[in-house]
Amino acid sequence: MTKKEQNLGLRAHSEWLEQGNSAMVDELFSEDAVIHSRHVPPALRQGREGIRAYGASLQQAFPDLRFVNEVVADDENGEFVAIIYKFRGTNTGSFMGLPATGKRIEMGGADVFRIVDGKIRELYLEQDLVGLMQQLGVIPTRPG
Repeated sequence: MTKKEQNLGLRAHSEWLEQGNSAMVDELFSEDAVIHSRHVPPALRQGREGIRAYGASLQQAFPDLRFVNEVVADDENGEFVAIIYKFRGTNTGSFMGLPATGKRIEMGGADVFRIVDGKIRELYLEQDLVGLMQQLGVIPTRPG
């Protein structure tokens, strides 16, 4: 895997999501790219247009979003790149059908990117959505 391919995931976080540059989707993702996540609506998991819409939904809900990437690793076979991150932002737009709360959030997550022919073909996405919903006040936190 080239250094450029190793950086695709970081570029997806910074140039696409943080900067809101939807044109980056064409540069970073293959036409048939897929997001694997139980939290992303099915219509936003397939192809560049779905992925572009997913990014737009995050930008709309958290326009000041920032990623703090804690760990970056790639596999020995040269196909996967993993990033463990914290996502920070202020909820000033609707999110998952819920109205804006104005609350500042921080959510942990992990992305595993499968790189094929110099583009992201698959993104395996895991996020602490329960923790996020607790911070937004949608579900209660457990006493403790």
